[in-house]
Amino acid sequence: MAIRFVPQPKEEISLERKIITVTVISIFFIVGLVFIFLYYHNVKITGEIAKIEDEIKKSKTPEQISEENFVILYKNKIDNYKKIISNHFFPSRILTLLNSLVDSEVYFTRLDYDKSSLTISLSGVSSSLNSLQRQVSNFEKDNNISSVNINKVGYIFSENKKKEVSFEISFKMKKSFLSQ
Repeated sequence: MAIRFVPQPKEEISLERKIITVTVISIFFIVGLVFIFLYYHNVKITGEIAKIEDEIKKSKTPEQISEENFVILYKNKIDNYKKIISNHFFPSRILTLLNSLVDSEVYFTRLDYDKSSLTISLSGVSSSLNSLQRQVSNFEKDNNISSVNINKVGYIFSENKKKEVSFEISFKMKKSFLSQ
């Protein structure tokens, strides 16, 4: 049994298909050349930049270097002060307000505040329930505070074996507090 190959007529490729094939190959070739050109151009420019930076570093005197370090130091200090000042106004007003409202027999051990909801949480100790009641009353009477909640109350014994009241209070500031 012999195998015979019968030639078939060649299928003609359309002109449109030839044009598209040549165009795609040409575009691929051009993109490759552009990539290679840009890559070597980038390497060349990066080398030139490194040389210029080295020349600048070599040409600086110790006095110029110390002045630059001085400027950088003060720039960092100014940036830090900006951060502090941007967050200072609201907390300092809270502390001023608390200082004016604190009962003499109450002291606070922790203060947390949520700037977005204007909620302030305080933990502390008072000498008696009466002094805690006066403190809550001071908060409720203030025009800047909208609501006061006592979250936790308990008795503790101080170092001198005196019974004291431990508490947690939270309250919301009015929005007008920020605009005063």
